[in-house]
Amino acid sequence: MVFQKITHALLLLMLSLAVAHGATLTVTTTSDTTANDGECSLREAISSANSNTASGAANGECPAGDSATTDRVVLPAGTFNLSSTLTIAEDLVLQGVSKTDTVLDGGNSVRVLNLGSGADLEVVQLRVANGSTASLGAGLYATTNSVVTIRDSQFSGNASANTGGGIFSNYAFLNVYDSTFTNNSGSSGGAIYGDYSTVTIRGSSFSGNSTSSNGGAIYSEYGLLDIKESSLTSNTASSDGGAIFTYDYGVTELDDVTLTSNTASGDGGAVHMESYSLLTVRNSQFGNNSAGSEGGAIFAYYSATVDLVNTSVSDNEASSHGGGLYIQEATLITLNSQIDNNTSGDDGGGFYLDYPASATLTNTSLMGNTAADGGGGVYVYYAPLTLFNVSIADNTATAGSGGGIYNAGGPLRIEQSIMRDNGAESGGGGIYVEDQVSLILTNTTVSGNSVNSGDGGGLYLDSNIQAELRSVTLVDNSASGSGGGVYKDDTGSLLAYNNSIIAGNTATSDADCAIEENTLSRGFNVLGNGTGCPTQASDQSINAPAVFDELLGPLAGNGGPTLTHALIAGSIGDNAGDNDNCPDVDQRGTQRQQNGRNCDIGAYERVNSSSSSGGGGSGGGMSWWLAMLGALLVFGRKAAVRPPVQS
Repeated sequence: MVFQKITHALLLLMLSLAVAHGATLTVTTTSDTTANDGECSLREAISSANSNTASGAANGECPAGDSATTDRVVLPAGTFNLSSTLTIAEDLVLQGVSKTDTVLDGGNSVRVLNLGSGADLEVVQLRVANGSTASLGAGLYATTNSVVTIRDSQFSGNASANTGGGIFSNYAFLNVYDSTFTNNSGSSGGAIYGDYSTVTIRGSSFSGNSTSSNGGAIYSEYGLLDIKESSLTSNTASSDGGAIFTYDYGVTELDDVTLTSNTASGDGGAVHMESYSLLTVRNSQFGNNSAGSEGGAIFAYYSATVDLVNTSVSDNEASSHGGGLYIQEATLITLNSQIDNNTSGDDGGGFYLDYPASATLTNTSLMGNTAADGGGGVYVYYAPLTLFNVSIADNTATAGSGGGIYNAGGPLRIEQSIMRDNGAESGGGGIYVEDQVSLILTNTTVSGNSVNSGDGGGLYLDSNIQAELRSVTLVDNSASGSGGGVYKDDTGSLLAYNNSIIAGNTATSDADCAIEENTLSRGFNVLGNGTGCPTQASDQSINAPAVFDELLGPLAGNGGPTLTHALIAGSIGDNAGDNDNCPDVDQRGTQRQQNGRNCDIGAYERVNSSSSSGGGGSGGGMSWWLAMLGALLVFGRKAAVRPPVQS
């Protein structure tokens, strides 16, 4: 009885699977004909699937489709030269031999495929080529309430005088797996145009696609674009978004995606985001992309958000602002990422942050970027910028100011970071700030920055600045003019520093500090001896030759994500800081106030041994007490297991 029930259930399952597969219509000729000639052409097979009737009475004609399920049309190898568009009105699978052997060819005169409203289509192992239309979607047009799935297929050489050279999707779902899109073209969306659509792409490549306007490969409007494990290479847009253009509340998600050598004549060499759109990028690379205007890799505008995680934006170029990225009226957030070796023809070699934008960078490098004018690493125009665990290094402002950062208005907060070896032509080798900037540096090293023909090797504080340096190490910077460490010539600007080292910098005059009034030492600093920095009683002074002999080690990887100058044991900065105003940790994330002693001065906290010299507090014998406690515990265990004394 049990066996009979199992057998019956299996039979029902087999019947249901058989029904689900629908009719299989095998194409027997590559000719584009409709005749009762004993052959089943592709056009006849699609017609039979649409109408659920046979293509003719002769043997070998296409059988009728199944109205209840999805039919499958199986195509042989060969090129199918089409005289007119193939229109699909019912759910259908088109199955070829391979994407190189089975070709649907529009002959540069007709659209290849047209999918009716509400119909689903799956394209498997086919090449859709040389479609042409003055309308939308030269390779495939899909409209309302449709689901299109492209598997292991190729769209190439399709050209639309309108949008969507390869595919136009309107209020539809488009899924692309393991497929290639090459040399398609349109006014926007050379390969794909998604309008109010969800476009999902996996394991696919887009190359050589182009547009006369926006989105060389893909244009997404009011939709979701989700790309993973794919590449977009050498696509071009005559206007914006060399590879991708996302517009009006669109969401674009990229994960493990490579975007290289894409070009836009306008903005956004690889990606252009606009109007309340969101770009989220994970584990991806932007390289060698170029923009004729702004944003060599990424351009974001008008309430857009760009979120980069574990992503590299490197070796991109913009003819104007923002060699790597241009963020205007938008938000930039980065984590564990790199913005390196980008070039701009104007300001902002790494990126340009434009009013009223904002940016927060965490565990990110901003290195080796070059700006023809100001802001070798980043140029900020009236926008807030926050940096945490960031390396700003080896950037260059070729003919301007701010080798690392140029900030023209807006709050700037830098914490547990390093500003090193940046160079500027005219001012602020590390940082140049002007016009209503609140600058706070905490647990940060500013070292090795230089100005070729100007002032402020490390920092240049121009008009209306409020600056605070907290546990900062500012050493080994140089300027050809004044203020190798800090330059401030505006009496309307305020500068204060505490628990910091400002020494060992070089300049023609005022080696460490070239400062007008309204500067305050909050105490517990190590400052260059007679080199221009205002002092108070708790400050200590040091002569320049002793800075790297008696106070600090060379710049090195001493733990943590950024380079630091280690404090020499027993130096005047060791355990000599103000505990009431010390951060909880140092630049590396190491706990301050080691072994109960005072915190160290500068960005680096030396890990004290129990016998360390220096002031501040007891507790140096803690290790001895722990050792004694351990000995007592061992002794106690031995006593507990001692055998009884024999009488």
